[in-house]
Amino acid sequence: MLQQSIRENVMESRETRGAYADPSVSAAQQRAPYAEALVHFAASSPMSLMVPGHGNDPAYGAQHLTELFGERVVELDAPLMLEGIDLGPDSPLVQAQQLAAEAWGPGAVGF
Repeated sequence: MLQQSIRENVMESRETRGAYADPSVSAAQQRAPYAEALVHFAASSPMSLMVPGHGNDPAYGAQHLTELFGERVVELDAPLMLEGIDLGPDSPLVQAQQLAAEAWGPGAVGF
């Protein structure tokens, strides 16, 4: 459910920008590797022990974040520098940076 909701939000955002209406947009540019990795991470029901108040669950210490940002954001809350998301030469973070640089130019991209 969460993964489908995130995917729908990503698709809706792209459609609003017109990415799917432009035939010159490559298939790679229609991906969101970092968002996909976060959705996969959240689907594994991780236990968050690294940051106080970040429990990935409103019932376990993240109520204030849920009230501020919404439940979906809390579910996708992941610590920095995780293997399979942020780390590695071909990580989803690196892939997202490369796609952004290809789309808008390396000087316009900042993560």
